[in-house]
Amino acid sequence: MAFGFRMELTTNAGLGLVMRPYLPEEVKDIWGSMSQYDVCKYIRLDYVQSVTQVEAWLEGVSNDPHSRLWSICVRDGEKETPIGTTNYNIADPTMRPEVAESGIVIYNPKYWGQGIASATHRARTWYAFQIDGLLAVESGVIHGNIGSLKSLEAVGYMRTGTRYHFTKVDGLWRDHDNLLLVNPARWDEFWSSSKNQPEDAEKARVRTYSTLEWAEKNISLV
Repeated sequence: MAFGFRMELTTNAGLGLVMRPYLPEEVKDIWGSMSQYDVCKYIRLDYVQSVTQVEAWLEGVSNDPHSRLWSICVRDGEKETPIGTTNYNIADPTMRPEVAESGIVIYNPKYWGQGIASATHRARTWYAFQIDGLLAVESGVIHGNIGSLKSLEAVGYMRTGTRYHFTKVDGLWRDHDNLLLVNPARWDEFWSSSKNQPEDAEKARVRTYSTLEWAEKNISLV
């Protein structure tokens, strides 16, 4: 797996985006942006990483056969400005080889609230199911990160449980919602051995189909 192929898309507000591998010279920009408390507090990163640590992280991802990683860039003509990162990885390739865990960080606060996370979630979902053929993707949100929860649920994720006293944010304990996104084309396969399908699962399935339809119309895989 490692880095995913380049995808070009546009948000509903008309902002051009590119999802692509990182360039070596972009590491210091990532480090600078990820040194901000408001960027890190909801991703359970309570310290400032060094440039060397960021370089080691990128090197590890690039050599990980069970990961997909993209740099999220704003496109303005020929210029591509990295403003975030998104990924999914298969955490347990032996026991759960087709179930991934996903994450995203928009590390430039200037671009918060512009629909970038929502568009990126759609593209990542499409790639996971249509290109890699995964069975399901899991994610999670720390309580208080309302925008992240809404953008994940909008593309088809459903809440499946809560981890209490998960971490501290602003000095207070916060819980953590577990979320699940199931490939609608393999729906029966996923739920065949379970009688615990959430009540809102079918609604989530409809949202996921809508996400994939949007992606087919709006994403260029390069």
